[in-house]
Amino acid sequence: MSIDKDELLLTSQLVLLGAIPKKLRGLTVRNDYNSLLWVAYFDDQPTEKEKEVLGRAFREIASKFPNIQNIKEEFVFIPASFRIDMLDYWIFLRWEDN
Repeated sequence: MSIDKDELLLTSQLVLLGAIPKKLRGLTVRNDYNSLLWVAYFDDQPTEKEKEVLGRAFREIASKFPNIQNIKEEFVFIPASFRIDMLDYWIFLRWEDN
């Protein structure tokens, strides 16, 4: 069973308040039935601390949805001069003057 898009977006935004690193370009998610795939795009290599903070937030978000049984996190370095792709939804997207 898929989770409600609006509920996922609102929950994500609330949990991520104060947890967005400066280097984060975008955060996108795919919801496939009982699993979530998070992809965090950075404009420089993310630190272990940045990955830890976001990973904790991802797990907290997933815990709000009892039917989610699997979460996967990807932390991707893509310089600002390159395009980043959305999965199902953008949770966060930084403005870039390109």
